[in-house]
Amino acid sequence: MPSANLTMITPVEHCRSCGRPIVWAETAAGKRIPLDPEPSERGNVTASLHTGVLHAGVVRGPQRDGLRAAHQPLYLSHFTTCPDADTWRTNR
Repeated sequence: MPSANLTMITPVEHCRSCGRPIVWAETAAGKRIPLDPEPSERGNVTASLHTGVLHAGVVRGPQRDGLRAAHQPLYLSHFTTCPDADTWRTNR
């Protein structure tokens, strides 16, 4: 998977719980989602910059597999990797 570190295109913050770097993206529903800035082999989130806003979309199944096969970078929600994620989750 190519290196496509999101820190090159958007400001980096640090998780208030674990201190690891994160970037914020916006979903199609207009919600903010924290992403780990490095691509991951386990990733299932696309990220693209449009008009200065980082947009994220979750991909599953064949779409995810196709992007991986095409060596497109995929990212993980920081909720997946943060040891304190449950502290920040909200009810949907």
